[in-house]
Amino acid sequence: MKQNSKSEFIKIVRDEGSKYNPPMIQKGTVKSVNPMQIVVGELPLFENNLDMDKRLLGYTETVIIKDDTGTKSATIVHEPVLDINDVVFLYPIENGQKYIVFGVV
Repeated sequence: MKQNSKSEFIKIVRDEGSKYNPPMIQKGTVKSVNPMQIVVGELPLFENNLDMDKRLLGYTETVIIKDDTGTKSATIVHEPVLDINDVVFLYPIENGQKYIVFGVV
């Protein structure tokens, strides 16, 4: 088999194999919180590359409380849980162009 044919064959095998093997969960390190930057290996990822679980960033929510005296609303503030140097789990999507951040190790 010629070298060119071998290279083409290897490329076909890799391409076909990647179709049936989903990407793996990866670990990254938070380098900055505002603006958000997470590094996976040597690859820096920024806010436009990340879909993050809102519980990691902090958020507020309004709740309705009903009791015998009536109905009231209250605001609950959930503080962010990410800090610099935290290790997070990421799942690559869109051919590795974007990552879902879904937990802190």
